[in-house]
Amino acid sequence: MYLQFDFGSSIFKVEDGVPPKKNAMIGNRTEPLLMNSKQLYLRGAIVFDVLIDYLRTYTLFRDAEQIILTGSSAGGLGALIHADRLRQRLPETVITLHLVIDGSLFLDVLDINGVPTMANLLHNMYSLHHAFNSAGIKECTRLMNQEEEWRCILPELYHKFVFSPIFFINSLYDTWFRDNALGISCSAQECPSTHLTQVESFKSRLLQEGMEILKLKKNGLFFTPCPAHTFLMSRRFSLITAIEHSVQQALSAWINHQGNSRNLAEVVPLQEALKKCPDMKV
Repeated sequence: MYLQFDFGSSIFKVEDGVPPKKNAMIGNRTEPLLMNSKQLYLRGAIVFDVLIDYLRTYTLFRDAEQIILTGSSAGGLGALIHADRLRQRLPETVITLHLVIDGSLFLDVLDINGVPTMANLLHNMYSLHHAFNSAGIKECTRLMNQEEEWRCILPELYHKFVFSPIFFINSLYDTWFRDNALGISCSAQECPSTHLTQVESFKSRLLQEGMEILKLKKNGLFFTPCPAHTFLMSRRFSLITAIEHSVQQALSAWINHQGNSRNLAEVVPLQEALKKCPDMKV
């Protein structure tokens, strides 16, 4: 998770065991978890609050006027859940808070064997980390029955509870999601047609979710056909395009309310995307 402030940035790097090898900072267990005779502390939500307090006390964050909270991969889940809680803790000097979610649209879809792999992973994460204790998520969970509370960490559901403006960045052919949630490990050139059909089905589902995201006028999105997982902390940020706009250009335009920057989604078949983005992992 990355918190940008006053032309500077603060990177929160806390490994709390959330796939895919990133941190979501949603852990809220009051006591450590004993695993292999070792104590495992899952307190990402508490750490987040402490870090914000530190920035307010000891850095120029206390004088910031514009804040951009970003999260990549699993970090995007934490950014979504903590955004409005952060808003309540900001210095009085802050005028705007924007949220940027990068490669974090982990949708509840079935894998190639008909198993809800992504849903199972998030359900287990919700229980393991005691995410139900996080203050930021309770506005959603109080509306759900106990068996369905875990669904509140699904970005497709929780973004509707976030007051802050959100900009979603995602590949229509997300490589991490393809490998781990859909269970498709073959390269695009070698996959059987049934697997490629599943990849295209996920793309359609992602585009449907994009339409839901844009129903809230405060939100924006950048969907590229280039196969990758995240974009913000790599050269892809300025190189990868959608409708001839880079992620960098699209994000800047959205934050500054310039032009038609809310909806940048370039939709092409996978084989065409491979030609368009030859350097991407496929």
